Amino acid sequence: MRVSTTIDMNGIDKVRMGALLFVSCLLPLLYGHAIFVKQSRCAGDLSLANPDEDPEVVWNKTPPTIKYVALQAGGWAICMCIVLGSMVFFEPGCEKSLCKSFSLVMVWWQFVWYGGMLGRIDAADTFKRDLMAYFKKETIQEIVLGSIFAYLGFFAGGHEPERTLINDMNTTDKVRMGFLGFISCLLPLLYGHAIFVNQSRFAGDLSLADPNENQEDVWANTPATTKYVAIQSGGWATCMCIVMGSMLLFEPGCAKSLCKSFSLCMVFWQFVWYGGMLGRIDADGAYTTPLQTQTDAQETVTFKRDFMAYFKKETIQEIVLFSIFGFLGFIKS
Repeated sequence: MRVSTTIDMNGIDKVRMGALLFVSCLLPLLYGHAIFVKQSRCAGDLSLANPDEDPEVVWNKTPPTIKYVALQAGGWAICMCIVLGSMVFFEPGCEKSLCKSFSLVMVWWQFVWYGGMLGRIDAADTFKRDLMAYFKKETIQEIVLGSIFAYLGFFAGGHEPERTLINDMNTTDKVRMGFLGFISCLLPLLYGHAIFVNQSRFAGDLSLADPNENQEDVWANTPATTKYVAIQSGGWATCMCIVMGSMLLFEPGCAKSLCKSFSLCMVFWQFVWYGGMLGRIDADGAYTTPLQTQTDAQETVTFKRDFMAYFKKETIQEIVLFSIFGFLGFIKS
């Protein structure tokens, strides 16, 4: 499927592009600073934190297994921005469809706040985050952003690019659609189950977990403030998938550009693993866990995540995905 496009941008088109690029730059700045510079922000302004708590103290009390997932929240947010920002350049004229996709992201978050978190992450805590706390912290800004991007995507005029859509999908086009559709369904299923059904998975298979730990115990002993951000990792991963999956519907013929964008996400993750996490989330060795085989004695072990642990858990699959999507996006015609 080939799309030839003639673009003559007017004022509304420039507003769409500006709004998309603003979001695509702002979130990486916010979350990038937390990943690479001041990680305790995941227990502070990036969370719905208890105002009586010190973010540094809360972050130090957070198990490294949960720190791993909390920092992934920023990683997935930046991945969504990589897709949004790069599609503006890889697929000129797609801004209206990107605005539609991003407005759907704002709707999705309401299910996370009120179905996945409200009354659950702090059930055993004295500090309770009620509906109004979520509404003021998150929903108000999402109503504003959702309204802006929905207007720009579904209602605003602007110049409609002259597109000539040639419906001759070959095998490569179908493979692109298949891989993108598969990723856009798989990640929401994996993370959706963790968000809404079994949240302790954020301390298990969705993390680089300590094999000596019990994931239920780790999750139960995690501060609610960092649970909030850990669950957001699943929320942001789903956001990226909403953008990719909906773009296949809103913007027929953009699959090759989406493959390029997704391959760039695989490159970005290496900076997160080896620049943001390696040697940092478990650096002080202060967090220890009782050996599961011990019943009476409180013997403890310290678990360190070395380079090969990250490489085996994450980088290998990302090399495979980068090779597939990079080939489909940049090389295969």
